[in-house]
Amino acid sequence: NNMLNRELWFPTPIYYGEMDVEGLEDYISNFVVLEKEKNQDNLYSLNVVREPPFQDLVKRLTAEAQQIFDNLYNGRKGSYKMNSLWINISRTGEFHKLHMHPNCDLSGCVYIKTPEDCGNVFFEDPNFLQKINQVEDNNNVINSMNRVSCEHTPTVGKVLFFPSWIRHQVEQNHSDETRISMAFNFQLEFTDKSLFDH
Repeated sequence: NNMLNRELWFPTPIYYGEMDVEGLEDYISNFVVLEKEKNQDNLYSLNVVREPPFQDLVKRLTAEAQQIFDNLYNGRKGSYKMNSLWINISRTGEFHKLHMHPNCDLSGCVYIKTPEDCGNVFFEDPNFLQKINQVEDNNNVINSMNRVSCEHTPTVGKVLFFPSWIRHQVEQNHSDETRISMAFNFQLEFTDKSLFDH
């Protein structure tokens, strides 16, 4: 018998890689952090996308985002423009509840300080319809085709990019030290005319 062909039409891309973040923790300590929601108590900064100490990071993240644009929109002219960059500091026992990033197109984070057991980031399957008849699989056969979530373990220098609409959360920090990351948002800008422009 001939094997059936398979097409994947609705994938959710999550990009990851590594980058040099040496020295960033020293800059971060100079920025005032504010209390977030009371049930989380994470600390975060205001938007630092235009602050001089982070311009090299902005440049490098923007270059990575351009590769993603070229991958997703092959043949179109345009780019992702970073509109926000902020610092997240999670102390012992703190977490980030399930959320998404509205009013932007591409989001992500880069890890600056990651003590052991400081909390993985989880991404939720956006296709809620397939959960209706979800069967509990044996751990040995779970893969990207049948998972209802995926996770990444933070390491220093790890960078993640993902669609802003995908819901995600960060586990509780069970270490005795703070976890430090920087999160960011990009907006999609096309510089050419699409097939639908008149």
